[in-house]
Amino acid sequence: MINNSLFSEYMIHHAVAVNGKGRSKDFIVLKFDYGFKGGMSAKELRDYYYENGATVIWPVYDKEGNVVKEEPIYYKMLMRSTGKAKEGDCIFIRENLHSTALKYITMDLWDKMPYENAKIVEMSAYAPLVTATAIDYITIPMENILIVKDEDVYARVNAVSVKTHDVPYERKVIDWDATEKLINGYNLTFYKKKRRENPKLKCIRKSKPALKEYGIVDYPTKTKVYYKKECYVDRSDEKAEVKNTLWDGMGCIDESIFPNNMDGFIYCRSHFFKSCLFRGNIQEYFKDYYKDRYETATVTDMFGNAFLAKDIKVIITENSIKWIKFTDIMGGSEKAAYTYYKRFMKKHKERFAIVKTAHASKYGDLQRSSYQINNSLPCVDKIILERIAKVSIDYCNALKLSHKAFMKHLSANAAKRYSINNVLLALDEWNDNFKYTEYFKAKRNGIISRFKNGRLKLGKLLQYGDNLTICGNIIALLMKVTGQNFLEEPCFKQIGNGIQCYTTRFKDGERLAGFRSPHNAPNNIVHLVNTYSQEIQRYFPKLGNNVIVINGIGTDVQSRLNGQDLDTDSVYVTNQSDIVNIAEQAYLNYPTIINDIELNGSSEYKKDMESYAKMDSKISSSQYAIGEASNIAQLALSYYYDGGSKSKELEDVFIICSVLAQVAIDSAKRMFDINVNSELSRLSNLTCMQPEDGKKYPVFYAKVQEQKMKGKKKKKAIDEPEIREFNCPMEILSDIIEENVIDLRKYRELIPYTCNLNTVFRYQTDRNRDSKQYKKVISIVQEYDREVNKLDMSKSDYSKNVDNLFDNCMIKLRNLTINKSTMYSLIAYAFANNGDVRDRILTVLYDKDPKKFLSCFKKTEKSSAKDTGSVDITKVS
Repeated sequence: MINNSLFSEYMIHHAVAVNGKGRSKDFIVLKFDYGFKGGMSAKELRDYYYENGATVIWPVYDKEGNVVKEEPIYYKMLMRSTGKAKEGDCIFIRENLHSTALKYITMDLWDKMPYENAKIVEMSAYAPLVTATAIDYITIPMENILIVKDEDVYARVNAVSVKTHDVPYERKVIDWDATEKLINGYNLTFYKKKRRENPKLKCIRKSKPALKEYGIVDYPTKTKVYYKKECYVDRSDEKAEVKNTLWDGMGCIDESIFPNNMDGFIYCRSHFFKSCLFRGNIQEYFKDYYKDRYETATVTDMFGNAFLAKDIKVIITENSIKWIKFTDIMGGSEKAAYTYYKRFMKKHKERFAIVKTAHASKYGDLQRSSYQINNSLPCVDKIILERIAKVSIDYCNALKLSHKAFMKHLSANAAKRYSINNVLLALDEWNDNFKYTEYFKAKRNGIISRFKNGRLKLGKLLQYGDNLTICGNIIALLMKVTGQNFLEEPCFKQIGNGIQCYTTRFKDGERLAGFRSPHNAPNNIVHLVNTYSQEIQRYFPKLGNNVIVINGIGTDVQSRLNGQDLDTDSVYVTNQSDIVNIAEQAYLNYPTIINDIELNGSSEYKKDMESYAKMDSKISSSQYAIGEASNIAQLALSYYYDGGSKSKELEDVFIICSVLAQVAIDSAKRMFDINVNSELSRLSNLTCMQPEDGKKYPVFYAKVQEQKMKGKKKKKAIDEPEIREFNCPMEILSDIIEENVIDLRKYRELIPYTCNLNTVFRYQTDRNRDSKQYKKVISIVQEYDREVNKLDMSKSDYSKNVDNLFDNCMIKLRNLTINKSTMYSLIAYAFANNGDVRDRILTVLYDKDPKKFLSCFKKTEKSSAKDTGSVDITKVS
């Protein structure tokens, strides 16, 4: 499926063939996440296909759907996005299009890049930016874009540093000098590189298998000292210096060119460019600042180019322009590189893809948190945690007692075409008795049960709040551009117990708690104080309720939020009073974590496919590391709270895991001087991570892992003897939800009567049914069901993959016109079938022809009866 992007537009214009279904044989995606039994590993497969390409034999069909011939197409490795690399995916392209595509995505820099010490990590991370799926496009002339230097600011705060040191370890190795004397008796000698025969002596390699081949198993050994990098927590400074990069990956865009159908910001991508542009009145600011000089006032960009202030529509900083990392092959100086980039952008119409804008939570005023957030709260007081769980409990009870609340919940979770929720909503609107059928009741009970047990009890609690996109000191950016001292920005001031912010999502003066993902420790919790700024309100009045400006001047916000930057990073923010109080205490008592793990200075790679394969294998393994860092941190936190929050060793574990998660995420863009997987293995095997009773896993954690394993081919369940209740926040919250969500079986008077499906749908055999069509539809849907069941539900792209399979299914049915008699029969078949395919058939039929589908059911007027949820929850809970 070809997505809508700058890249796809360009390639379609340059001979890529896309059929009417939005698909093309010119691209394939190879996924390297498994090897095959008795054969090559995933790494070996990647090495082979990156180096040799892939040939696919495509069937060619005639109009009747018969295969008339086969067409072989040879593909070469082209690219993968950072996200795809972590998933193990890579895009290959038809060989004759490879050169055209490579020149476009690399801005013709590929041939200019040196072979040795090649920056392929950076190139492979930033070249695919033009392939991002666009929701819209915007043209911004380079003459209207001002690029200025980023500014780093520092503060001294209560902090600890995660650093690395060399740790010696001993290993027994073969003493080759002594072994060489030994093998003389075998009439053998060693060779180093190429095998060579000697008339008198046989030559063998220096390896254990080679020795074993000649029956030499008792060879001399010696002890050799090696060194490995390990992390440690440095607490030597009571106050440590932390750095914020004020506008790291963000910018601002003038209201005059901001798209009318967007809100708050637009996240734009183009050639070696990505920036989150926040909407504001840039020109209004210039007019107010320059006054009567406005028409002639000029400002200078970071390359020394002068701009008329009145011409500036967009302001960005250097961290948004990724091409600057390739200055050495773009002319040798920053100014020459800018000229190269400007010329290239003009050639390609100065277009930018808009890939994201602000949007509110599907739960309205509520938003889901996570078990990582909730188990990091340094609190095991059940009374406080009951108040924290109350919103979720009330919401779940309302689903059980109120039909209106349940249908609203269904609507919030019906965005996907393949969702059965769409059918339930439509039939409820069509026939007022549908909600009393056994089918609907079973679906409702199942949905609520999964919501309670698979969401709430596993940490996805609801709170008043939302995920807000973070904006840096936006007024300070305008002050920098106009030559003022940006450190004197008047919007915020430093406070001792938290950080000031601005968001219209909450009231002026409200105290807030903030959490960014990845979130692995109480040290990552930030206490915020909402401060309405006159300057922001004047010059950025339309940021909307889903943006938060957080003060980075004189604060530790970016380190506190675990490496947060400003290219659409978001923070989960709530005003729940107990969480806010905990956040304040965490901010004061748990030091901010500084990532002091050094970067590797020079590239270890060459400009060849072997290096690309090696790099992508490392990046793919980092996806595992992100999850593993979270898992180890959660166990360490659980042991820490269970032991009274006293263990420094456990504290070190979740502090280091917090940094390792950040390192694993960034590994697609830069190389760190640590082996993340080895370090995580070391942490998990520390003595403090081995409970004396052998019960390593909290109940909630075991259930989270069990849910993650659903749909996986390789299941490794946690054994029951290893599980016990821990005195940690998530365990307590899970028990609270179980205790307080009502069980309707105890209140049968609240359960409405059950009506027969015949009152809604009465099937009568009709000879007009098209039997051939009937069987074909069932066959296609069954195939769709089988393909969905093969997917790994734990993968981040599961929903997207189901969406694609559903789309495939609907394409196969596109040319079928299903008559009403056949539709009747198919619906009857669905209700008679008790498997998952029932819901799949109903969803497919509804999506195929909603009007005809609904006409097969009896229509009633909506009842004016009082909502079945008009029950006082406090009296039954």
